[in-house]
Amino acid sequence: MKTVLKSLALVCAIVIPFTTASAEEPAPLQFSMLELNAPDKRNVKGVRLSVLYGESGTMSGLDLSLGLSELDNMTGLSLPLFVGGNRVNGQFKGLAMGLVNIHEGSDTGINLGGLNLTNNVNGISVGIANISTGDTLADISAVNISEESTFQVGFFNKTDTIVGV
Repeated sequence: MKTVLKSLALVCAIVIPFTTASAEEPAPLQFSMLELNAPDKRNVKGVRLSVLYGESGTMSGLDLSLGLSELDNMTGLSLPLFVGGNRVNGQFKGLAMGLVNIHEGSDTGINLGGLNLTNNVNGISVGIANISTGDTLADISAVNISEESTFQVGFFNKTDTIVGV
């Protein structure tokens, strides 16, 4: 427990000096935990660490989480450090790795996870289960469910329309 508190204090000591930037500029570094964002900004361009649950606006760069990370839009790499997941409410571009990836908007890139819950994916989703409410390019998992797909490989595949293989 002491190690965790020391680590959190160190992260705060590194992040707090960046809180003096203007409101229009995205933060280059952010620590996010429950109701706390340090610095208190909606947008991050750089590195973000969320512990337990962190929520921000638009993220561009590396999003690390110890738990659940929630963003409006994300461009870059979303990576849980141990067990965790990520949620993107809008547009996602990049690589998402998590136990659970929940992307409600449009994705361009790769989703690697145990469970990928997506909308439209212009890229590849790889996991144990891929469930999409929209169109997908390629789904590779034990269970693949989508409205329309170009390519599905798995034990159970369901799509209303397959436009490829």
